[in-house]
Amino acid sequence: MIRFVLIISILTCGAASLFAQSANWPEDSLAIYDERIHVALEKKDYTQVQSLFQVIYREAFKSLDQAFYDYFIKGTKESKYKDLPDILGLIYNFIGNFEYSKSNMKAAKSAFMLALENYQIAGNKKSIAGMGMNLGVLMQLDTEYDSAIL
Repeated sequence: MIRFVLIISILTCGAASLFAQSANWPEDSLAIYDERIHVALEKKDYTQVQSLFQVIYREAFKSLDQAFYDYFIKGTKESKYKDLPDILGLIYNFIGNFEYSKSNMKAAKSAFMLALENYQIAGNKKSIAGMGMNLGVLMQLDTEYDSAIL
C-alpha cells in the first residue's frame, strides 16, 4: 500500500511539474536557463550558450509572451555579450522575428540589421545569408524591390 501511494505521489508531482513548465514557462524556467547560460559563458562554451538561447527561443515562439521579448531586449544591453557578436546577432535575430510576428516591420528590419552587423563582425556567413533573406522579405513586403535585390 505504501508503495502504491508513493508511486501515485511521484507520478502526480511529475505530471504537475511538467504542466507548470509548459503552461508558465517564463516564470518557471527562464531564470533556470539564464543561469545555465551564465555557467556556459563562464566556461566559454559559446556553442552551449547558443543552444540554450535556441531552447528559450523555441519556447518563446510558442506563446510570444512579453517576458521572452523583454529577456531578449535585456540581453542586448548586457555587457557579458558585448564581445560576442555571434550571440548578439542571435539575440537580435530573435527580436526581429518577434517584431515580425507582431507585424511591426520597421522594428523587425532594425533588429535584423543589427543581427546582420553582428554576424558580419563574427564572420558568420551562414547567418549573414539568413539575415539577407529576412531583410529581403521585409523590403519586398515594403515594395523596396531595388533594395531587396542584392
